[in-house]
Amino acid sequence: MYKIFFLISTIIREFYLPNPFEKYFQNNLWYFKANSIAEIFNLVIGGTILYYSSFFLASSIYKKGEMSSIIGSICYLISFIFNNILMEHLCSLFTNFKLEFIILIYFIIDLIVFLGIIKLKRII
Repeated sequence: MYKIFFLISTIIREFYLPNPFEKYFQNNLWYFKANSIAEIFNLVIGGTILYYSSFFLASSIYKKGEMSSIIGSICYLISFIFNNILMEHLCSLFTNFKLEFIILIYFIIDLIVFLGIIKLKRII
């Protein structure tokens, strides 16, 4: 069951979610090469940011060894979709800012969500 969901999750992440950095590069000087630059950036830097921040958020819910691995995979997919949408919106809103500033805001929002989930778990 886990392998089937893992495959579905990979297909969703790779083929159905947009590149969140595309809008940022479209509104800058490189408009005609925006898609290529956004793809390269996502491959080299952006994908790594999304990968680690999604694991960070998923770890607020999933505890390895205590829960089924499919729950961890579901948490990661939900975290990845949330982070992808968050980064896409931030890149759309703050096109005039440096990308480093956008990534900093992104990490601050992720940290607030992480702490909120931890606090919510303690209440429940």
